[in-house]
Amino acid sequence: MKVKRLKDYPEEYFNFIRKYDLKNDPKVLHLAKEKYSWSIGTKFRKELGVYAELHHILPLFEGGKKETSNFVILTPFHHLIAHLILAEKLGGKHWYAADAVTKGSFDVSLYRNQDQNYCNLVGIYEKRIRENTNTHNFRKTFN
Repeated sequence: MKVKRLKDYPEEYFNFIRKYDLKNDPKVLHLAKEKYSWSIGTKFRKELGVYAELHHILPLFEGGKKETSNFVILTPFHHLIAHLILAEKLGGKHWYAADAVTKGSFDVSLYRNQDQNYCNLVGIYEKRIRENTNTHNFRKTFN
């Protein structure tokens, strides 16, 4: 697998995730250096008082690590936008990542569906995501 480097990612993406990273909220500064774990998202949600999700800056499928330095905390709406920026600019597997953010477990869907902006964005991009995640289009991207 060819690993992408962060320098190959669009500046628009970094500007966006820096602007909306909830790790910068004063209520959670004490968690900023916390070691990456499955429970870290729960800790941030509890301290922030809102549902938020971990977003891997360099996706795992491109060689990103499960480390504190490789994640930001985003609302579901901003999480989806981050993936859509990458999908629109880089294509390929990034469309699958965007698709994954529109799905999830029953519990995750309940939280995400409470965000009207998130639901509206899913509605706007649903067809585009579907078109870019069918096998035929995915193979065309890489051949």
